[in-house]
Amino acid sequence: MKERETNRRPIAIAMTIPESILSVSILLDMQARLLLDMLGKGIESSLINPSALVDKPWQASGETLNNIDHEAMAYVDAVLDLASHFITKLQAML
Repeated sequence: MKERETNRRPIAIAMTIPESILSVSILLDMQARLLLDMLGKGIESSLINPSALVDKPWQASGETLNNIDHEAMAYVDAVLDLASHFITKLQAML
């Protein structure tokens, strides 16, 4: 009995990522980089001027909270908003 010779070639399967997944991945990467940059700037700012930090803000009086710089509060709000959006998009992908 003769053995048959076969010409087996490896089959190349092209793995393509759908554009929608790729665009969401790029968006998440950009948001993560921006979020890390914003958090880094916030940490750097608190290290430079630690007196600006509020000890136990959840127990602070209304007067103390009203004296906080509005630009700083807007910055914190932007960081939290970006983090929330990032987490929501990430959960949607999983």
